[in-house]
Amino acid sequence: MTFKGIFIDDNPTEAAYADLLSSPGSLHVSSEKLQEVATLATVIFGQKPDLVALDFRLDELLGTLVSRQGYKGSGLAQLLRDKSSADPASDFPIILLSAEDKIKGYQKDNTAHDLFDRYYIKSEVNSEPSRVQREVVALCRGYKTLKDNWGQLNAGSLLGITNDDAEMVLSQEITSSVYSASAPHVVARFVLRNLIDRSGLLMSISDIAALLGLASAAEVAKLEEHFPRNTRYNGLFSDGWPRWWRHYLEAWVEDLFSSRPLRLTGAERVERFNQQLNVQLVPAKSRWNQSSQERFAVACACCGQPTELRHSVLQFDPYVPRFAQPGRICWYCIHTDAYLHPLRSGKPLIIDQTDMSLAEMVKGMECGSGDEDEC
Repeated sequence: MTFKGIFIDDNPTEAAYADLLSSPGSLHVSSEKLQEVATLATVIFGQKPDLVALDFRLDELLGTLVSRQGYKGSGLAQLLRDKSSADPASDFPIILLSAEDKIKGYQKDNTAHDLFDRYYIKSEVNSEPSRVQREVVALCRGYKTLKDNWGQLNAGSLLGITNDDAEMVLSQEITSSVYSASAPHVVARFVLRNLIDRSGLLMSISDIAALLGLASAAEVAKLEEHFPRNTRYNGLFSDGWPRWWRHYLEAWVEDLFSSRPLRLTGAERVERFNQQLNVQLVPAKSRWNQSSQERFAVACACCGQPTELRHSVLQFDPYVPRFAQPGRICWYCIHTDAYLHPLRSGKPLIIDQTDMSLAEMVKGMECGSGDEDEC
């Protein structure tokens, strides 16, 4: 089927982004002219779209509207969410599509964050249209799954969990969030934020590279055929954001190494892979000291590269669920202040106060200096 989307921007010249979001045979996005907010919300909802994309600042080029009728994308999104809460069968994903300076305004508006499933910078859509198209189509499919099963949702089948794994994976936080949700967008928000976007039960390819001590996603791809069956996540939104089950991967590595991977350096892990699986892999290098003789543990929350515990600090995140893994920021990103402009989220990362003094010390050090005893 071909999903139907609507794009709203106060600047008529930006209507071309409707075409950039569209995928032939999967999603057709059309633009809708700006109107008074309550009227436009009624028009949009009446068209029963599968996706709505909004500019953040809809109050700059008002056209026939007067200044007091101006509003932001978040104001329109709130009305649409209110309508879908009253009619869950007509719910749809809402994404933000705006210029970089406007996205910064959105990032500061905490009240707007619960309204959008995803946000994209317009330059990002221009440079990576295939990825963005894949992700927005995945949102449409995910919402369709939720609506088709609304009233009889099963958390296990929704996440593609087998009966054997249900007891291990399905925590009370997950099941209560799914079964108590008032509308599909509430379930979608929980899954995207706490399972897709956070390392924990699921792992991104960057998380896997860190676990295995590998230099890049390309190196991980060389190993995937050896992963155990059912390792690949095939639940809600999996076609837009590839993820893998952590418990399968960790058990596989421990069985292969007869040891926990964190006890081995990146170079040692790669040597064992190469010998036992007849592959030729390249180990990760610490961004701090360019050494592969480090015990890589996690992907940096800022740059996404494998980092070691001893050369990273804890990220402050008051919303991390119990089943997720707290984020860490590598020393290199601290030293260069990259954590203030992270590649992965765009929003400045916050250092946990327990590591604040360590972070200040790292900023004054030279890259590559410092050892385990100093830390």
